[in-house]
Amino acid sequence: MTPSVTLPILGQKFVGALLRFSAELPELSPHDASDKEVSVSSTISRSRRTSTVLLVGGVLAAGLVPISATVAQAAGTVQTVFDFEDGIDRHIQWEAAGAGIQNVAEIGANAQNAGSTKALSYGFDLASPPGYGGIGFEFSDAAQDWSAYDGVQLWAYGDGTESSIQVELLDASGATDPAGTYERWDTVLPVGAEGWRLVTLTWDQFTRASDFQDPEASTDGVLDKDHVRGILFPANAGTGVIKIDDIALFTADGDVLPTVGVAAASADVIEGEDLRAEVRLSRAAESDVTVDYATKDATATAPRDFSAASGTLTIPAGQTSAEVVIRTADNADVDGNRSFEIVLANSNGATLGAHTMTATIRDDEAGGGEPAPDYTAVIDFETPLVLGDPQASPPLGWFTAQGGDNVPSFERVAADDRPGADAENQALEVGLDASSWAVLIDTFTDKGQWVPQDWSEYGGLGFWMKGENSGAPLFIDLLDNRTPDSVIDDAERFTVTFADDWNGWRFVQFPFEDFVRKNVNNGAPDDGFTLSEMHGFAIGVEGVGALSTTLQIDDVAVWGDGSRRPVVASFPAASFAVSEGEEADVTVALSRASESDVSVSFATEAESDRPSAAPGRDYVESSGTLIIPSGERKATIHIPTLDDAKSEPDETFIVRMTDVSGADPAPTTVTRVRIVDNEDPADFAHLIDDFEQGTEGLMPAGDASLQTRGVEPDSAEAYPGQSGYENVLDIAGTGGYVRDFAEPQDWSASDGVGLWYRGRGDGRPVKLSVDEGEKQQAAPEDWTLAWADEFDGDTGTPADLRYWTYETGGHGWGNDELQYYTDSTDNAAHDGEGNLVITMRKLDDPAASGLDCWYGPCQYTSARLITENKVELKHGRVETRVKLPEGKAGIWPAFWALGNDFREVDWPQTGEIDVMEYVGKLPNEVFGTIHGPGYSGGASIGDIHDYGENLGGQWMTFAVEWEENVIRWYAQRDGEEPVKFFEATPAAVAPNQWVFEHPFFFIANMAVGGNFGGPLSPDLTFPQEYTLDYVRVYQAPSTAERFEATFTDDTEGWRFVELPFSQFTRSSEQPEGAADDGLTLTDVQGYSFESGRAAEPGEGSEAVGTQTRTVAAAAPAAGPLSVDQVQLLAGSPGGGAGEGEIPGGDGVPAGSGSLGATGGGIPFGLILSGLLLTIAGALVGLRRHRINASMR
Repeated sequence: MTPSVTLPILGQKFVGALLRFSAELPELSPHDASDKEVSVSSTISRSRRTSTVLLVGGVLAAGLVPISATVAQAAGTVQTVFDFEDGIDRHIQWEAAGAGIQNVAEIGANAQNAGSTKALSYGFDLASPPGYGGIGFEFSDAAQDWSAYDGVQLWAYGDGTESSIQVELLDASGATDPAGTYERWDTVLPVGAEGWRLVTLTWDQFTRASDFQDPEASTDGVLDKDHVRGILFPANAGTGVIKIDDIALFTADGDVLPTVGVAAASADVIEGEDLRAEVRLSRAAESDVTVDYATKDATATAPRDFSAASGTLTIPAGQTSAEVVIRTADNADVDGNRSFEIVLANSNGATLGAHTMTATIRDDEAGGGEPAPDYTAVIDFETPLVLGDPQASPPLGWFTAQGGDNVPSFERVAADDRPGADAENQALEVGLDASSWAVLIDTFTDKGQWVPQDWSEYGGLGFWMKGENSGAPLFIDLLDNRTPDSVIDDAERFTVTFADDWNGWRFVQFPFEDFVRKNVNNGAPDDGFTLSEMHGFAIGVEGVGALSTTLQIDDVAVWGDGSRRPVVASFPAASFAVSEGEEADVTVALSRASESDVSVSFATEAESDRPSAAPGRDYVESSGTLIIPSGERKATIHIPTLDDAKSEPDETFIVRMTDVSGADPAPTTVTRVRIVDNEDPADFAHLIDDFEQGTEGLMPAGDASLQTRGVEPDSAEAYPGQSGYENVLDIAGTGGYVRDFAEPQDWSASDGVGLWYRGRGDGRPVKLSVDEGEKQQAAPEDWTLAWADEFDGDTGTPADLRYWTYETGGHGWGNDELQYYTDSTDNAAHDGEGNLVITMRKLDDPAASGLDCWYGPCQYTSARLITENKVELKHGRVETRVKLPEGKAGIWPAFWALGNDFREVDWPQTGEIDVMEYVGKLPNEVFGTIHGPGYSGGASIGDIHDYGENLGGQWMTFAVEWEENVIRWYAQRDGEEPVKFFEATPAAVAPNQWVFEHPFFFIANMAVGGNFGGPLSPDLTFPQEYTLDYVRVYQAPSTAERFEATFTDDTEGWRFVELPFSQFTRSSEQPEGAADDGLTLTDVQGYSFESGRAAEPGEGSEAVGTQTRTVAAAAPAAGPLSVDQVQLLAGSPGGGAGEGEIPGGDGVPAGSGSLGATGGGIPFGLILSGLLLTIAGALVGLRRHRINASMR
């Protein structure tokens, strides 16, 4: 079985999930080949791989590498890189792949190496989660120079499947470039038939990898070959097992001199011992090789620290290495670590390669410090350890987590040599391997329960540590508070880093102010380092390569007087939840108890992020002063909420600290209260529109203007029997509105449509029309323009609010982003030249702005525009032309889409389609991605297109073409042909759920920083502009059949109008291709409401095909017409498309929808009866255009 590792959240360091092995392994296969039949796809496409920083992997069609079908011999020089005769030392493997050594005798040796006894056996299964994997070899000691060769070759033995792998080279710019900066170059290799064959790959067959590049990788687009850091074999397609042997470099003709250089760029030695520096040849030479060497002073100087040396080193013929031995000096001083260099020059018989080694002399004196006199031990290791199960949720006691196979060792040991210890003293011995991150965690446990400790009265953390002076980069994690009533590990992490850079015992002290928050994506609170509910302690090592150390830890303690720490008042949670109609309890907490009373003034305010709770309707507007008595650490604000008897999304409001006396305010002085709706949506399923979300989703028709207003139940404006606060729709002028549903609705179980109508009694005809029938299926080339925003507004005007909503806030938006999104035209406005410009600005005085971000006063402002409940799309093509901002690290513009059931099922279940993302740290690339359950965030599925040059400031067009079970991505630079660079299907996400068969709304935004945007370049200047020329939606032309019923406005004031479906008649004007099969009501695409002109004296006012019922009459209505509570009559509606599917599968079946996209299917009856749709201030008729062929 494929080896796997589970990575618990506790102490996790997200540096990849590589499994490392240092011992010989049996043959590994990703499945039991003896009893499992494997089904393999015949299509070769690139595997997807993920990173905790880069949000995309790839599924991209790729060509096959030409291979030798028969045995071939490479001429010239052949230099073996791996022959596997000594096993596989420190190879890496990840996810759905495994590798081991197989005896060649079982399959026979390859034709070129009859003496071979062992080969690599590599198995993979891309049908298994997470659907990607691979193996490979990194040269951790030093880069290798392959520039003198013509390519790489290997012997391959297939299994007869149509699976494939990649061969990938890691190319560094310099000899000492760190991991994470290597450029990747790859090509695709079929697994092929059984039997050995020689595969020869010349350098020109490798192209820059498009499925994955490290975030800081070089972008020079050149395979340099002089600093190769590794060779990898990612799985590419299918399920298979391939044997590999004798990986080598070759030249087509002529001899290549071997390369001579230092075997490692750095080395360590304990003072007083000899440093043995290996000088290595890339291969044995036929004659002696010589090279000069000399030491060079740095922080270590000769002769005080080492004996200077110089000379000529000889590597005899037939051998591959020799040593330079340098004597170091011991002393009794605590003088820390020092370094010097060994430099090579003047090689003879070989090409000089890596020529400098940095040697560190490690001090062997402890030089420790005595502990602070007021320290209090938290863990003294004098009793047996409580061992925790890392698979438990939450794990309790001591347990380990790691990024590879380097499981930390730990045990209690005798430690009577610690200063001040008695003869029976026990300590904790911890073995750490830095080949990847690893951590040892203790969750504070008492009698089987996770019991937090209060450290708020102390000033810092300390412990005794017996170091080895290994240089290992270590960290301490402290587990602070969790979400109340949580049953998982969502403890907030705070961390501090240090190094094992001394020998012997030393007491280490860290003030709590030195700890910084660590985001491990576990849903932790973000309320500062409270110290009042400490849940655990952890010590770990960062992954830096081949380095290990064994430490001893004793007496983990808190020390100091916490009264020296400032008293800080904060909200202990970013949000509080309350059931509608109940009292919200909002806690204010202090970092420690104060000797005097602390007063906190507060006030509620409306939330700028939607959906917002309304004061007086959803909660009682409140303000006041909260007193936290001396000696206490918490107090509670009580805010009543109101039950509005409406089925609606959960709504939020803000509580803000306006003033704090007796303490310092926390950087973030706001929290949110989420009012959880308590109504059953089924009780309101009959409602089509109640206008509680304003005019969202309504398109004005004719010369009508639409506006909603609130009406109290005891107002003279209330309709008869109104029991609560209502939003009603006012229609001024002649015309009305159009509502297109994002998903068809089933009205077949209902008898008709009813609505409250407040008329003028002037005899005008009022018509309600229904569009019904299945949507026409058409090929993408036959789609026509359904909706567009051409951004033709006047200079300085905001985005068209009929289509767009400004979302605001600075809470990080799930990615620790740095900007605050505003609704100001300073951040998003028309430029008067047919564009909408989103502008990122840096604030001159963040503290004076009054804008609160998750990290404190906001430093940047930008804009985020969404079409939720206004323009929504299921299937079709969305296209946008944009000018990208400057390509510098930190900037992050995007155009993307979220499912319209986002408020109900949350992300990622709702689905996300990233039409375009651009991050300045990768300035040559654009991203197209999908996110869903099981493939979100770092595990998302997508691809990039690399243009090979910085795209900042360039105009580009991006499009997504979306049909059932397939989404395609296109990119096009102005003046160039479009490029299809990604396609997603359900097979790409299997076995996870495909959640892209329901409506989505659009988002245009520009972020800065965050998990994907990354650290800001010092060269990034502000303001930055992201310019949108247009957004267009194309769909199959509407063929919905239209039916209508009319009543006469012959009564002033409110009345309830009933329109039975039996009275609806087929409209005289129909779209081309409309069916003529009667009103079935099973696929209602939308409806429209329109009023005509008032009747002239003498004109008739008889209702046509209607039934009306007057409930009561109010005062004469001199103002606009009003409508409310549009609903289905006599029974409940059908469930709409997709009822019964799991959440996220088919979106919202009924209610606020739009377009299909909103406004896109302008009802033909309305258009052809003389009513027009107002777009961007101009009256336009129905315009149907072919899709822009240039983008296909």
